[in-house]
Amino acid sequence: MNKRKNKLMSMTSKIFEPPKNRNAYIPYTDSEGNILKEEDIQFTDTTGFRGRRSMIWDEDDDETYTVLSDNVEAVYDDAGNFPISLKTTDKNSRNLPIKISTYTGETLAIHSGSCPVIDLIFTGPPGAGKTVAALMVNSSLFKDCIASNAMCSFSDDLPVVSPASKRYKKMERKLFAEGQLPPPTAKGELIIPYQYYVTAKINGKKRHRIFRVHDVDGESCLAVDWKNKMLACTHFVLLLPADELLSKTAGRTAYYEQCLNELLPKLRALKSDDYKLKIVISKADLLDPKDFYLAGALENSVRMSNGKLHKITHKKGFDEEAYNDRSQSVQAFLQAEAPNFYWSLVNQVDKSKLSFGLLSTLGCSPDEENNTYGELDPMFVDELIIPYLAEEGVYPYKVSENEDEEYEEDEEKEEIEKKGFWERFQESDKAKKFLKSMGLDLEDIDDEEEEEDGKTNKKEKYKWEEVS
Repeated sequence: MNKRKNKLMSMTSKIFEPPKNRNAYIPYTDSEGNILKEEDIQFTDTTGFRGRRSMIWDEDDDETYTVLSDNVEAVYDDAGNFPISLKTTDKNSRNLPIKISTYTGETLAIHSGSCPVIDLIFTGPPGAGKTVAALMVNSSLFKDCIASNAMCSFSDDLPVVSPASKRYKKMERKLFAEGQLPPPTAKGELIIPYQYYVTAKINGKKRHRIFRVHDVDGESCLAVDWKNKMLACTHFVLLLPADELLSKTAGRTAYYEQCLNELLPKLRALKSDDYKLKIVISKADLLDPKDFYLAGALENSVRMSNGKLHKITHKKGFDEEAYNDRSQSVQAFLQAEAPNFYWSLVNQVDKSKLSFGLLSTLGCSPDEENNTYGELDPMFVDELIIPYLAEEGVYPYKVSENEDEEYEEDEEKEEIEKKGFWERFQESDKAKKFLKSMGLDLEDIDDEEEEEDGKTNKKEKYKWEEVS
């Protein structure tokens, strides 16, 4: 790859300048954790591309270009900042819509470099439900649920279909159409099956983000190498299976605790402030709704109806107050059930980076013998991503009822202030009583100006008397 980079740099001679009203390039990270500069993103077309099977570019296949190359024009869309494609300006004009990492040769998202990235990875011990959660996030059932009443959309952002994406699409179809659970993720496998371009219109302004979903095998989470590719992510969701949490074997370190012990030192040393960590109790349908600490917290945020998934808690925008209440209940529960695990988190992770939640992707216990499950009834699946989307400005926050009332009061006050004295006087009950005591009625008062013959206008007369 370095050979290719040197070759490309030798043929570049001009500095790329984005058009007016465009911001600067937004650094993009490939799957190996390489932070790419503008010139590290190569553009090509499909003529020599063999990535339809491998998603890896063969550097001997065809010529590639960068934004620094001569004789190219940049092609933008409304995301701006960095081209989604290049076009050669020679007589054999070519469109170059496929982006490639100089370091890994992998195919990049269409909008790489154009907008910030939300990198979400599900971690946790084997059997925690990571792959099932990833499949739910990709399903049309889920995306329709998130997009409803939110003016946001999700679209695939890879120019070609990756093998991982094909495989996960097949597993998704079997999971939701046939009730067939996915096989365990192969050991050592870290997959980015989904890359979405998220667009939202908030307060009349469009915003864009790339949303990448990562899946990793449970064995790798129990032994995280310092060079593990998962450490390139920004948003970590650590799944704690409720069955293991409730039946923790005496004298043995729980697998979820081992996952935390492996992950946390790397995050603190390598990521500094650049990460979010969410602790989620998965298989939440196994928890007791009468539990002292979880009272009220197990009220589902979504519901299934007529084959569709509907939001309840966040149907009018992200209800941060309700979300934080649930998070605090989960904290209290973990403090009671897994105190060492809980205090290890709280003592080492800044509270601004840490959150807690619940999840049951299927909402029922699977039949392990037949690798199937019963009726789909998800719990809290929307809260896997809505808080992150809201924080990034691509999902609306809920306006509280108090804020609505304050807004209406402010509007009413403003309207009153705009009215003149006479309009306010007419609406005053005291004014009406005052005029009635004098044998007058507001309807009898003529508002028209009288001729300038020395007579005093009645309106001005009462106006003056009231003021004096």
